[in-house]
Amino acid sequence: MCGIFAVWHQNGLPVNKNSLIKATETLYNRGPDDSGYHIDLNVGLGHRRLSIIDLKNGCQPITNESRSIWITYNGEIYNFLKLKDELRDKGYIFNTNTDTEVLLKLYEEYGEDCVSRLDGMFAFVIWDKRKNRMFIGRDRMGQKPIYYHYNDDLLIISSEIKAILRYCNSNLNINPKALNNYITLGYIPSPLSIYNEIHKLEPSHYAVTTNKGLSLTRYWNPQLKVKSKQYIYKNYNDFENTLNELIRKSIKKRLIGDVP
Repeated sequence: MCGIFAVWHQNGLPVNKNSLIKATETLYNRGPDDSGYHIDLNVGLGHRRLSIIDLKNGCQPITNESRSIWITYNGEIYNFLKLKDELRDKGYIFNTNTDTEVLLKLYEEYGEDCVSRLDGMFAFVIWDKRKNRMFIGRDRMGQKPIYYHYNDDLLIISSEIKAILRYCNSNLNINPKALNNYITLGYIPSPLSIYNEIHKLEPSHYAVTTNKGLSLTRYWNPQLKVKSKQYIYKNYNDFENTLNELIRKSIKKRLIGDVP
């Protein structure tokens, strides 16, 4: 796993580098191998890295050639090599072997629709300077966490609440409904967090934030009806063999990392 952090002062207040670093460093437990930062006046991105793919060249945040789009990302995109080949055919050039750069250029090509093309577990923030917006995405099942605090002039995004608390000076209030959920269920379902002012981006959702506000979009729903004739079974053995093959394929695509 990795730790991601982002802040946008929409009132134009410059990002303080020391504050950005201190907030990001609270995520050290998620990424002990490396750290990186990018500040663009009133926008800041931070990253704590656990090195999994392209150990030498995978430092984040990563940018495109024109330095107009930046990303801080946590996760693994299992189909990134296939997506990379498709993007190369469209003329994209890659400087690393990371899935991070593939995701960045996939966004550059397809915009918000990039998330529907991903097979993996992920949480990411993309700062698009061209369009003056933050794009936030989370995987279909919500394996990777991502929280955000947003008011009229400040957006803070992080893998964990503690980084938001480290950066935010506002007085936050306990959410009684979330507390009741925690006592009853043992966890707090999305989009709530323990604080009224902090939310979790729900699984299968992305968020777009501009100076006009924040909008949420659901990009995927599970298909409960099997449409394919591929999964019509003649007997138990037929079912067992198909299930074993699906499990083997599922495990194989999760072994793309450069480390054990």
